Amino acid sequence: MSTIITESHSELQVNVRGIVDRILRFQKPETIEDLNEIALLDNSIDDRGFGCYRKSDRRIEIYLDPILKWQPWILKKTYLFPFITVAMTLAHELDHHVNRDNAKIDREQSAERNMFNYIYPALGVFEPIMKFIHHLSHRLKKQG
Repeated sequence: MSTIITESHSELQVNVRGIVDRILRFQKPETIEDLNEIALLDNSIDDRGFGCYRKSDRRIEIYLDPILKWQPWILKKTYLFPFITVAMTLAHELDHHVNRDNAKIDREQSAERNMFNYIYPALGVFEPIMKFIHHLSHRLKKQG
C-alpha cells in the first residue's frame, strides 16, 4: 500500500504536495513502509510546532502556517527555500516513523541528526550546496 497525501490547508503560493511527492519518490521502500498518510494542514490543534508523527495511526502531519506563512513571496518563488523548509519537517518526521519502535535511541536527536539523509537524494543539482551548508552548520554548532 502506498502512502496517501491529504491536503487541508490554505497555502496557494507553494506546491507543497509536489515537494512531499518528490521527497517520497527518492526514499528507500523500507523508509516509508507502513506509513499510511501524510497530512498537509494549516496548523496543529494542540500546538505541536512544524510537524508531528502519530505512531498509532502511522501518520505524519505537517503544519504549513509556521513553516511557510512568514516567508515573503519572493522566497516562496525560489522553490529551493520552501522546498528545504518543508523537506526538513517531513524528513524529521520520517525519521520518527523509521525509528518508531527503537527504544534504545533518543528519537529527537536521531531525527535532528538524520533529517538531511532523507532530503539529499531529492535535491538533484542542489545536493552539493546543501551538503556544504549542513557540514558548515555542524562545525559552527560544535564551536558555539
